[in-house]
Amino acid sequence: MKITNWISLNKLLIKIKNKLSPLSFLILPSALFLAYFPILTPYIYHDDYFFFWPRSGKFWHELHQFWFLIGRPGCAFLLSLYNLIIKDLQGLILIRLLALAQVILAAYICLPWFDKITEKRSSSLLLSIMVFTLPPFLVYVSWAICSSYPMAVLISILAANASIKIPRLDLSILRNRYFWRTVFLFLIANLIYPSAAVFYWSLIFILFIKEINGDLLTNWKKSSFLFACIAGFFSYVLYALVLKIIYWTAIINTWNAFLPVEYNPHVLQFNPIQKFKWFFNEPLIAAMNFWHIFPNLFIPILFLTILLVATLIYLKNKDAMRWRKICKSFIAVAVFSVLSFFPNMVAPSDMPFYRCLTGLSPLIMLLAFIALQYIFNMTGLKKFFSVIL
Repeated sequence: MKITNWISLNKLLIKIKNKLSPLSFLILPSALFLAYFPILTPYIYHDDYFFFWPRSGKFWHELHQFWFLIGRPGCAFLLSLYNLIIKDLQGLILIRLLALAQVILAAYICLPWFDKITEKRSSSLLLSIMVFTLPPFLVYVSWAICSSYPMAVLISILAANASIKIPRLDLSILRNRYFWRTVFLFLIANLIYPSAAVFYWSLIFILFIKEINGDLLTNWKKSSFLFACIAGFFSYVLYALVLKIIYWTAIINTWNAFLPVEYNPHVLQFNPIQKFKWFFNEPLIAAMNFWHIFPNLFIPILFLTILLVATLIYLKNKDAMRWRKICKSFIAVAVFSVLSFFPNMVAPSDMPFYRCLTGLSPLIMLLAFIALQYIFNMTGLKKFFSVIL
């Protein structure tokens, strides 16, 4: 399956390259490289010191056991590989460049997704640059200890790509290879870093936008959106099973390790009311601030105003189904906002870190772009919007 996946990835990149002019093909990596240029400076930050512990240079590090126990065996394996090549500060730069290469690759693969909600490829290029320079990705690239997380984002995108093809095979789910490919790719992404794997839900929300005009329940056999949701939820069931296996075999019977509550995925007791209150007060506000890393209320209010204006303009439409579509859209936004932050919503402790906003921040960015584009189109300022972009 891995060989098939990489062949499919290669075909996808060739297809994207053929649609871009040579100049446009260079814009994306050039813009992202300039945005992340400071990573070329030799520096060490916070948990990056972990690479220089006494066992540095050997495959298995004591701290890797911690990542394994908290349900991130893929992350533990990747960091073990990185630990072999890091000898000094130059090694940290190499690891950060590797993370940047994965972010650039993810940005390219997302172009066909962004094409679904934009009107020109140039708009998709800009949207991809905006999404992949948001704070979560800045953390992944600039913080060497997080350098394995872009791989989770990359694999989650491949899972979303596979989900689109599920309805193409007129087979039951159990016999549909694209369904199982989606399930296992999303599972692998979660085994690396669940808070990065939720980027999957940002892309699935785009499928909802494309299928909102249809009756999802009546035409469910042709709905990539519904099958993608089913595959995602089933993958979470498998991930929960993996966590149970780790708990039964490693924590109880072997290592009997103590895990800090805030990082312990084996304890899912939480207060829903308190959790949602915190979600609205911290993570959602931080995501609505986009690149502004010192959150305030002005930018979220501006964002909500844009959504309100777009909604009011749409309600003037003579479409008889406009109220139904508005209700479906608001419900979908609420549900996917939670799904894009799902690992932290079920955790017992509040984790307001930017690296945990990998699904929520892009989702907010997509909503802002769609709303602005609609406002300018409906007010006769379409060309002005293109100039701004």
